[in-house]
Amino acid sequence: MELALLILSLLLSGCSSRTEERLLERRQEFASAPLCFTARVSVLSEGAVWEFAGEVSAAGEEGELTLLAPEELREVRVSWGESSRLSYDGAVLVLPSLGTEQSPVSALPLLCRVLQRGYLLRYVQSGGCITAFYGLEDGAELSIGYDEALCPCFAELFVNGERELWMEISDFTVGTEQRNG
Repeated sequence: MELALLILSLLLSGCSSRTEERLLERRQEFASAPLCFTARVSVLSEGAVWEFAGEVSAAGEEGELTLLAPEELREVRVSWGESSRLSYDGAVLVLPSLGTEQSPVSALPLLCRVLQRGYLLRYVQSGGCITAFYGLEDGAELSIGYDEALCPCFAELFVNGERELWMEISDFTVGTEQRNG
């Protein structure tokens, strides 16, 4: 019986180290190629749910969100990099930096940074899916759910143990290769 438990624990530890290796390899892929995906973001604030959806493209420190919903804001673009910009129909507004506080829109560049170089705290594997937990500078935590192909399919931002934000991710692409939809 003890021998069976020892063998089982060795097998499981081998699986967990292989899973961690796969997550780190995937992070290197994400860091070396442009990322594109569609995100539907939901935020619970003061008892109300605030939602938007958009297409995200990011490479390195720069990226852009093009809003798809709500309809009134469709085609508004938010860009980040050296400076943040809000643009619509040819008009551009350079946005000031507001410090380290997270907002629903800043969560998307945060997601891209974590995908490209996040510090993995732990992960949970269930079937073919993995939920990885990453530590953030301000003590918050971002969890990212990966499908069987290690493409992100959801993310959650936790602040002080409370879920502040939920993102559903689809149509994830690394470089030019479509990964999920």
